[in-house]
Amino acid sequence: MLYNVTTVEDTTSITRYERAHRIELSNPLNGVPQIMFVTSWVERDNETGIETQKESYRNVSDVVDDPSESFSVYDETGAEVATSTYGEVAGLLYNLFFHVVAKTDA
Repeated sequence: MLYNVTTVEDTTSITRYERAHRIELSNPLNGVPQIMFVTSWVERDNETGIETQKESYRNVSDVVDDPSESFSVYDETGAEVATSTYGEVAGLLYNLFFHVVAKTDA
């Protein structure tokens, strides 16, 4: 699923979309977690299929004050396949932290 999609046709046909290329999860001790997505523009040449990341675009953030807040989960075709909560994602990332640290320290 692409976000903020536009197609421009001139001498070359391109599709431009916004993507999150960096995701930051702040998990302060005794504080409220916050998630931030740093986005950039990508241009896809519709003739060759080659995609090029362009400049950074914006930061989008949200405070995780309600871990039970849910959102839809989509597959690569854009079909909704499940729902998840902020708390489930934070829990998975925290467990990934322990996994990566154990591999690094082994």
